[in-house]
Amino acid sequence: MGDIILTTPLIRWIRQGYPKADLDLLIKSEYTSLFDNHPDVNQILSWPIGGGFADLIALQKKIRRRRYDVLIDLQASGRSRWLAVFSGARRTVYYRPNRLKRFLLIYLRLNLFNRHGPVPIRYMKSVKGLEIRDDGFGAALFPADRTKKAVQRLTGNIREGRMAVLAPGAAHATKQ
Repeated sequence: MGDIILTTPLIRWIRQGYPKADLDLLIKSEYTSLFDNHPDVNQILSWPIGGGFADLIALQKKIRRRRYDVLIDLQASGRSRWLAVFSGARRTVYYRPNRLKRFLLIYLRLNLFNRHGPVPIRYMKSVKGLEIRDDGFGAALFPADRTKKAVQRLTGNIREGRMAVLAPGAAHATKQ
């Protein structure tokens, strides 16, 4: 989920640079609700939980029918590369993660990423051919009204001047 949230600055920057573009997002189906209310996303395509080869082919056909001008692959997985290669997009941009540095960070807590900037900036650098800029704002979520109401029910009546802080967890200790 965290990696998906880190894409939100790039989504906003693309929207700012291309305000009339159709901007679609492909994510795992379990995370689609994060973007239900996102003002910069036109359509959400999803990969089903436990999806197999037939799902991959169906999704590839759907992507091909959309005839994208630009397809940006931030996942850099075998599946996403396959979808990108057979997307029919006029141009494909690939994020190239440094897997060795990631391994060292996650398993040995050795951070060699410092000089490369935060993840959203690395994503932006991967699409350097697009006319986009960092607006100085970070990640952003746009929860649906039902989510806001659920949070209000959980937190009760918080008086003005008081604050509730949420600290979501992460799979790896270095991301917590």
